[in-house]
Amino acid sequence: MRKHIAKTKMFFISAVMGAALMIVLGSLFADDLYDLAANNAVFTVKYYGSVTAFNKMEKGGKGSEDELYQRAEMPEKTSGGIPVLLYHGVIKKPDGENILTEDFQEQMFALKKVGWKTIKLEDYRAFLKGEKILPEKSFLLTFDDGRVDSYYPVDHLLKLLDYTAVIFVITEHSFHPKNSFYLTQKEMERMIKSGRWEIEAHTSRGHDLYDISSDGKQGHFYSNKLWIKEADRLETEEEFAGRIDKDFREAKSQLKQRLGIDSRVFAYPFGDYGQTTENFAGAEKIVLEKAKTLFDLSFYQFYEGEGQSYNYPGENIFLSKRISVRPEWTGDQLLEVLERGMAKNLPYQTDFFRNDGWLLSWGRLSLEDNSLILGADINDTGAVATLDGTYLWNNYVFSSEVVLMDGESFSLVVGYKNKDNYAFCSFGPFGAKLEQVLNGERKILAERRGFLDLSGELKPQVALAGGAISCSLGEKLLLIKTIEPEENLGRGGIGFQTWDPENNKSKLQVKNALVEKIN
Repeated sequence: MRKHIAKTKMFFISAVMGAALMIVLGSLFADDLYDLAANNAVFTVKYYGSVTAFNKMEKGGKGSEDELYQRAEMPEKTSGGIPVLLYHGVIKKPDGENILTEDFQEQMFALKKVGWKTIKLEDYRAFLKGEKILPEKSFLLTFDDGRVDSYYPVDHLLKLLDYTAVIFVITEHSFHPKNSFYLTQKEMERMIKSGRWEIEAHTSRGHDLYDISSDGKQGHFYSNKLWIKEADRLETEEEFAGRIDKDFREAKSQLKQRLGIDSRVFAYPFGDYGQTTENFAGAEKIVLEKAKTLFDLSFYQFYEGEGQSYNYPGENIFLSKRISVRPEWTGDQLLEVLERGMAKNLPYQTDFFRNDGWLLSWGRLSLEDNSLILGADINDTGAVATLDGTYLWNNYVFSSEVVLMDGESFSLVVGYKNKDNYAFCSFGPFGAKLEQVLNGERKILAERRGFLDLSGELKPQVALAGGAISCSLGEKLLLIKTIEPEENLGRGGIGFQTWDPENNKSKLQVKNALVEKIN
């Protein structure tokens, strides 16, 4: 620790001297790069007190190095899942999309102070394959586009905090520069040499918008057939597949030829691997098939309601989620987002005093008077909320106390992996159903008809264990169904759902939730 503090002081002195040197050598650098380098020294000065406080783990003016040594001797907890953070530019003036330099530094210091550590792609890949155990609070730090302002305001901070990062570059821009917005080959060579940066493929030509119809409407490169003006038509499926394959190969080969990097990792521009297509339903299948022939790992952006925010071993080794860090988040808000997504242990119990990871898939969600209120939006027939950090749960019983405030039915969700894979027990006035959504297709597994009194406070319960699912209301067992292996319900988290055929009507009050392990 004392050596680390000494190194920090040396870096501080070096940064100030470096700023002075930049002034002397200013004629050798472009003005924008000089400004960025000078700003690094300014922010190092500004945050030096915070770094010193961090190194001593001081809070409220208290703490000592002895406390640090004691903590270091404590056994590390292991990570159930890994979050991947995504940034683009780190800028000086707000633009609503990219983070300000001082806010980024605040976030990084906040992460470091509570023990978050970066990992490299090799560690991350091994973790997903189940080949490596990583400490709790491990995360992967990534940047998209290969922008200059992802490097200069960030690199000194990585060095200071002993962090590493991955940057996904648009090879057509970086290796054929038309302006100083994107990193050059020399800059990337310097990044690689530092050991703090890994460089991978983002695309060659696929980061712009292209015409996807005769009226000039534009869309994403990877998810749509492009409009061929000369032929007055859309691409054929064969032309689409050839274009996608060519872009993947160009990005990969340019990194190999220019930097000697055998890129095996790809980040889809706009997080779009074909799932947001506007004119070609077969886009996703083709894009993923082509990507898998050249890469062994790829990334897209996670949006609330799509599934769990962390990545887990065996979940989807090829396709990983990233959390897009919002520019308005403070360091504490980022920590809260990460804390909510952390793998949760059983037993789990909540009275909804605070939101510890409930994500809204659709509809409206609020926490009021120690209850979760779930309701349909003005144009929706229902609402769904699921609990983040529960992907690894298996063999459990899920109990709750609810009030159906309005609407026809409500459900308890179990085995939740993502929006396309889960099961649920629904309770309505005409009986109970056990249904499953498997790879986006919905089917009924079991059903029991008969009147159910859904007035007042209700106590539903669902058990997922021993190769079966059961649905109960109060003390009455309503349904039980053996799970077939192909139904993929061995593990997954929990949630609530409410529904009515009429828009903006269904509403459910959830007073508590309890999940207990069944051995």
